[in-house]
Amino acid sequence: MTKSEAIKIYKNSEFIVVYDDNVITFKVGKKSAGLTRLLKKSKSGLLITAWNPHSKKLSRRQNRAANLRLYRDLRKKTKAIYFAQGREYHDHFFEDSLVAAGVSFEDAFQLGAKFKQNAILYFERNKPVQLLWTAGHEPEIV
Repeated sequence: MTKSEAIKIYKNSEFIVVYDDNVITFKVGKKSAGLTRLLKKSKSGLLITAWNPHSKKLSRRQNRAANLRLYRDLRKKTKAIYFAQGREYHDHFFEDSLVAAGVSFEDAFQLGAKFKQNAILYFERNKPVQLLWTAGHEPEIV
């Protein structure tokens, strides 16, 4: 998959997180009042998965084990972690993900790179959700 194909999939996907008995749905490039509420006093957060590193399909068991390792790494940075999912409806594709509040831009990039993700979502209070490309040597908002 090329970078432009991957970006198109991310931008056409919908992301869902359950927080305080509410379902928050959000998309890349759009502001989300729900994510701002989820952040509480934190400045920023991210949505990340460890599924299918660099778009290489793994088994459900391998993906779940990778997401557990990711969860453990996130717990070292924040306790505000919520289960989420990214969905691309055209191909009926989904990946289990995590949303975490209180994670810096630098930590977000490092986690995306460590878990071999092409990109993750990064968000700040009252700003549009950003697509952060993590497959390169430097962070890039795409």
